[in-house]
Amino acid sequence: MNKIGRFLKDVGVEIVKFVRKHPRLCLSIFGLVGSTIYISVIINIQAIFVTPIQEIFVTPIIEEKQYEKKIDSLNKRINHLNTRIDTMHEQRDSVYSFISSLQTNLDSVTNNLKESQRLYNEHIRNHIWRGEIDTFRNEIATKAASVTKELTNLRTSIDSLNDEFDEHTNYASQMDSSLKKAVLDIQEQRDITLAVRVFLGTEKALKDQGYLITPRFMRLFRQNYKIKNFPDNTNSKVDTVFIGKSFPVLGELVALCNYDGKLREGKDYTVSKGQLDTTHVVLSRRMIAGQPILAVLKN
Repeated sequence: MNKIGRFLKDVGVEIVKFVRKHPRLCLSIFGLVGSTIYISVIINIQAIFVTPIQEIFVTPIIEEKQYEKKIDSLNKRINHLNTRIDTMHEQRDSVYSFISSLQTNLDSVTNNLKESQRLYNEHIRNHIWRGEIDTFRNEIATKAASVTKELTNLRTSIDSLNDEFDEHTNYASQMDSSLKKAVLDIQEQRDITLAVRVFLGTEKALKDQGYLITPRFMRLFRQNYKIKNFPDNTNSKVDTVFIGKSFPVLGELVALCNYDGKLREGKDYTVSKGQLDTTHVVLSRRMIAGQPILAVLKN
């Protein structure tokens, strides 16, 4: 059956090609009958072979991918809407419960008033003593006042609950702000433990300002560098440098030192040349974190 189907398909395709290539010849051979058969054959072949194949293999694949994307997008929207709908349902149920309670009280008051009006009219029609009517009306008024008081108490309770909710909301907001501040403080302390304060200057300028001393041991060894005093944190020229981060020095670097003495290049820090007269310094030893450092430049 498959071979017969393929044969009929090939024959149909060749017929279509021939008819499309020589339409006038076909019209002259077949005339009016041939044109009718030609149109019928074209329509039937397309309906039997071309259109079903396209609908079976090509169109479903394209539509399936498009539907998958649309379904994923719709699922996300549906999940979001379901969450919002659940929240709104809870709020609606709470409001409905409150409204139902108020409606019940209101219906009770309305029914009592209607009943009092009916009895009043009935007593008037039956010539009942006015004193009894007034007594009944007073009883109804007392009940109405009681219901009104209950409604007032209910409103007061609702206002109290709203105030309590606002108080809890403010407390939660304050806790959130405190938590954020604590996180920032922890981050700041962490940065401090991984940073040093650096002050740059030439050897002569640092000595003149009283920040640097350069002792020699019995004048036999190389000149050493130590901090004598260090500028306050309010000094705008004091830079904060993090361990492992590069900072630029404009000029020729002679030494880096702290209160204990000169830092060792290659162990405590590394130096690399930049453009022009710029030197890039990277502090590499964590033990010097938190200490003040003088960057001594050549005079």
